[in-house]
Amino acid sequence: MEKFSTTFFSLASVLISMQCLIALGGGATNYTTSDESVLLAFKSHLTYDPNHILAANWTTNTSFCHWLGVSCCCRGQNRVTSLNLSNMGLQGTIPPQIGNLSFLTNFNISFNHFNGHLPAELGQLRRLKEFDLYGNDFSGEIPTSIFNVSAIQWINVANNSLSGSLSDYMCSHLPKLRVLWLSYNEFVGDVPSKWGECRELQYLSFFGNKFTGFIPRSIGNLTMLKKLYLGQNNLQGELPLEMENLRSLEILGLRSANLTSSIPSSLFNISSLKELYLLENQLFGSLPMDICSSDVHGLEFLALQHNQLTGSIPRYVGNCTSLRVLDLSDNKLSEYGQEGLVSTKCDVYSFGIMMMEVFTRKKPTDEMFTSDLSLSRWVSEALVKGVTQAIDSRLIRKDEEHFFAKVSCVSSIFELALNCTAESPENRINIKHALALLQKIRLKFLAKLQ
Repeated sequence: MEKFSTTFFSLASVLISMQCLIALGGGATNYTTSDESVLLAFKSHLTYDPNHILAANWTTNTSFCHWLGVSCCCRGQNRVTSLNLSNMGLQGTIPPQIGNLSFLTNFNISFNHFNGHLPAELGQLRRLKEFDLYGNDFSGEIPTSIFNVSAIQWINVANNSLSGSLSDYMCSHLPKLRVLWLSYNEFVGDVPSKWGECRELQYLSFFGNKFTGFIPRSIGNLTMLKKLYLGQNNLQGELPLEMENLRSLEILGLRSANLTSSIPSSLFNISSLKELYLLENQLFGSLPMDICSSDVHGLEFLALQHNQLTGSIPRYVGNCTSLRVLDLSDNKLSEYGQEGLVSTKCDVYSFGIMMMEVFTRKKPTDEMFTSDLSLSRWVSEALVKGVTQAIDSRLIRKDEEHFFAKVSCVSSIFELALNCTAESPENRINIKHALALLQKIRLKFLAKLQ
């Protein structure tokens, strides 16, 4: 009996020692092998590696924690926490083994040529915070398992060929979601009705898809939202009045959204709003009379062209001191200044923009112009660097007669246009003075041709 007891306790001691070793790091070998094998499986699913980056770097000669694009953590365990392979020209698919990287927080393979379907095993990445697949060739649906990863903060799958619909209850499982970028895919179905549950959301875009239905009223609960792009879809109905609750909103993009309603005046009560794009819809009625009547005039871009708007331009438009682009073309509005409803400061601004459009063949709403580069700024920089960069090449050729006279004439017109479009209305020249100067430029040009 004594011998049996001694043997039993000896075996127990060995087992306990083994468990302690595992707890203290002896089990790290299994984790290490697992994470390394996942990365090697990922590498094996590549079909094209143009610069042989992973072929040369991802080898067992070095620790996988030192491989390009791989970051690790957890002292004594070496667990993969970040996989960033963006902009490498890679082509291939994502293997299901990816779900075994249980410590992964950042997965970024944007600007590559990955294809195929997204594996459901992505939903096993319970620590995942950032998920970026922008600019690839993925198809099929987004696995619903991804929307169960409660830690996730960033989802960007824009510019792929993903399809399917989105669940109404998607946001109920994503309390920390801040960025959801779904633009330029092939998603269908109604816009999810419970966006309001994603209360941390700051950037939301599903521009360029095939969504239908109404903009949900719950969107007004997204009080932290800064940028919202819903355009180029097959939506219907009106802009919900609850949008006035978006007190942090800076950009609202609803281009070609198929909307049929009037423009709610409450939109212009959002003091943070800088850019409003409602062009190419079926909006009707008149512009709200209280545009820029509040104490804050932060609106910089207002694009309302190609709608069914009617009536006169509100007189408060002249108070939009930050406004750089105002496009009301292809509507049924009264002419600028008619019946004295618009200040001459607004008239001369539009006149200046028109002159720039004529001689550059550019529009303020062209894609090249953003919040950092406007048509006016582009023309201003061209006057310093070389004005021919901005002049439409179809108007003036270097080999034609009177080339320099024509360039000088257009330069003078650009300078006049910039004086018409100064940021502050107080700094803009009078419309009558502008017309007089334009006549002088014309006479000076004609004199050079004689």
